[in-house]
Amino acid sequence: MAKSNDSTNSSTNSASLNESTTEKAKENKETSHPKRPHEDSTAKGERCTKKLRVQGLRWSFSKCSATMVLSNSNQTMVSKKILPDAWNCVRTTESSPVFKIRVDAQGPESEDNSDVWVGFCKADAFDPNGDTRGRFCQLLRPTQSCGIDDIAASVTVGDVITCYYDRESCRIWFKKNDVDVGLSYDEVDDAERFPVVVTNCDGLSLTLIDDE
Repeated sequence: MAKSNDSTNSSTNSASLNESTTEKAKENKETSHPKRPHEDSTAKGERCTKKLRVQGLRWSFSKCSATMVLSNSNQTMVSKKILPDAWNCVRTTESSPVFKIRVDAQGPESEDNSDVWVGFCKADAFDPNGDTRGRFCQLLRPTQSCGIDDIAASVTVGDVITCYYDRESCRIWFKKNDVDVGLSYDEVDDAERFPVVVTNCDGLSLTLIDDE
């Protein structure tokens, strides 16, 4: 499954939330799930406002689960049915500080077909069929909910998610249809990162799109 493993600090502009006991014990070690409490760190620096453009990104055929299909010149990924507790993962051929994905299909709605994570991972943290580690935003169906400390966005077909990584400020954040989701990861490691999707869903379709 997807794991978050870079730092224990993230931020929100509206609230200050304490780290969980588990996070304090693990300090900077990996966590067991990307959904975690966030600490207000707005005083540590302003969000990057420079223009980051998206052009020509493609999913990697060699960095892709065997149960995932690529099409549309490798811009579109479609996940297939997998065994319980298994995961479909795909990353791009190149690293990038920003990428956009459009939700083309979400697949059948069920309790076992509900986990979708998009974000960034380091090259050595990618596992096409298992524990990919990185920094993620969870994509929820309209019927799903999450905690106030979770980095997540409720999406439907046609929505666009933009993921940003600014190496200078060591920050990762996300937007849905150009609106900030409200939480970010701060003080992440300064490292090369690749756009990545981790899911257990059957029939999920996401397309990388360029800036117009």
